[in-house]
Amino acid sequence: MSSSGAHIFSEIDKLRVRQLNNIEMTSGQSVFADRELSQTEILNQIEGVILRIVTSLSKDEAPALVVPNRSSWANVSFNDAIGLQMSSEHCVTTIRSDCPSSATKSAQILKILSVIYTLVQSNSYATKRDIFYSNTQLFSSQRSLDAIIDDISCMLKLPRRSLHVLATSKGLISGDLCYLEADSTRIDCRSTSAAVSVSSNISGITSILYTSENSFLRWFLSDTHNVHFLVDTEVHLVLP
Repeated sequence: MSSSGAHIFSEIDKLRVRQLNNIEMTSGQSVFADRELSQTEILNQIEGVILRIVTSLSKDEAPALVVPNRSSWANVSFNDAIGLQMSSEHCVTTIRSDCPSSATKSAQILKILSVIYTLVQSNSYATKRDIFYSNTQLFSSQRSLDAIIDDISCMLKLPRRSLHVLATSKGLISGDLCYLEADSTRIDCRSTSAAVSVSSNISGITSILYTSENSFLRWFLSDTHNVHFLVDTEVHLVLP
């Protein structure tokens, strides 16, 4: 293993810890939690939303969902430690199930909440693309689904990864590199002549190791054809 490569990633890990420690949480701030919530805590938050809906129905009232208004910059502030965050006194949007203009969105949110609940409960993950193609009858486009997921993330005040929803992997990697995925699967990028898809759960990658001094990490490319061309031509054997 390259000692210099190991040192680089060790320093990156230290920097990440320092950044997390720099986050200053003040009372009343509506920002994501500075710790990972447990599976039970996430499920309880989703159940809380459903409980409020059931309570409304039991009172013969139309259920309504209250979601932070993400379209207004007045709701956003900047924190040096973590970047953009929701302001503590943000405006909200009420999505009523008995209103023709918002009934569809209300149904979409409840549907995705049920999908997220199942993912968290089973400790499994899905990409936004997977969810879209499983529910094409409810969503007209991938963008409309993405907006619903972002609304749920703000409503629950949880990052998307905590909801077990991931972005679609758009990169390939090949060369003298090994790492562990979130489920402890060991990925060895040397073991095949074909490029390996980059994990969708980037935050779950650990133990990144270079396996030689002359290791060559080929590009993280969106264009699969370019990566396969580099692999087939063995350009990494030519470059230092």
